[in-house]
Amino acid sequence: MVHFGYMLKFYRQEQKMTQSELADGIISISYLSKIENKYVDPPDEIKELLCSKLGINETQLRQVPILDLCQKWFQSLFLRNINSSVMLYKQLCSNKQLITVQDMNHLFEIHKLRYYLIQNDKQKIEEQFQKLQLLSPYFTDAESFYWLKFIGQYYFSREKYKKAIDYFQKSLDRLTYIEVSKKEEKHDVFYMIALSASYIRETYTTLIHAQQTLTYYQKQYNFKRTAQCYLLLGISHSRMQDYEAAMNSYQQAKKIADRINNINLQTKCYQNIGYLFSECNQSEQAIEYYKKSFVLRAEPEKQLYPIIGLMKEYYRIHDLIHAKEWLDKGLAIVEEDDQSIYRYELDVYNQLINKVSSKLEEIILEKIIPFADEKQLYLKKTAYLEILATHYYGQRKYKLAATYYNHALHTTKAVEGR
Repeated sequence: MVHFGYMLKFYRQEQKMTQSELADGIISISYLSKIENKYVDPPDEIKELLCSKLGINETQLRQVPILDLCQKWFQSLFLRNINSSVMLYKQLCSNKQLITVQDMNHLFEIHKLRYYLIQNDKQKIEEQFQKLQLLSPYFTDAESFYWLKFIGQYYFSREKYKKAIDYFQKSLDRLTYIEVSKKEEKHDVFYMIALSASYIRETYTTLIHAQQTLTYYQKQYNFKRTAQCYLLLGISHSRMQDYEAAMNSYQQAKKIADRINNINLQTKCYQNIGYLFSECNQSEQAIEYYKKSFVLRAEPEKQLYPIIGLMKEYYRIHDLIHAKEWLDKGLAIVEEDDQSIYRYELDVYNQLINKVSSKLEEIILEKIIPFADEKQLYLKKTAYLEILATHYYGQRKYKLAATYYNHALHTTKAVEGR
């Protein structure tokens, strides 16, 4: 139900009436201010007098469900329900004059950033982010919670995971000020911290937050998020070389994915199990699971994950014919001027598989290493430093080989010591 004070203020401002004019002869200005700011709910006789002066009736005030509509939109964004969020957003935009009511406009604008992030509308994301930065000094503590959380999601979408974690953690300081869904929001932030930490190999942080969110989502019967937590735990156990625990976590995730028939989760389970077998030097099983992941992925861009896994695995076992087959599939998907890590990896293996190395050093040192440093992808950095060192060793450039082996070793130690 829309609060009387909210809509009273809307209609007063619409008629360009001051608080002094509306309150005159009925109540004090300070009492009217308390009504409009939801601090008090006046008696019915006061409501009738105020409405009469505005030329409206109380029923009109109660027939505008704009706040309820906003809350439904916020919830659809929280659940990443794209179709519902688009429909509700259009409805809200058609009643935009009502959103200018105090305290609702800021929340609406803050959630627009989340909406554009889900839509992946890059131009509107940047425009809205800049707009909100100007508004942010005027946000309440509750509004600041959502602003800080969505800043975290903004940086997460740009693969700046350390910055994302910083803002997710800052948002938790404002959690007590929000009025609804505190536990839901808390564990959603915990999950995003775990996911961000996993990308930059902060294994302890991932484990702690993933385990906490797993316990919560199991109790809530949120099967999808439970499976996602199991995947994060599996990745963490794998990095700690506890391969049995990793496989158990992946199998739990796969069981849930099959039960709810979630293809996206199934592909991730197959991909991670494939990588686990690769880590255990079981190439035949790794290839089997990478192929299962590939078959389930309909979108070419998402097929890159298993394609690159298969290319690397075949190269590792010196099957250059099949390695080239998967290399060519990857090159057919990625644009030549693409500046993603996938393009760089394909370019490196194009040199290795075809036994030409004229650009290997340039690609690794001028593209992959700076990219990995910027995104804090230290595991990736280590892997390609080792590839470069092995390349120099094969050319009998032992001093250069030793330099890059040492660089890789120091990078690994730095990550493990964080």
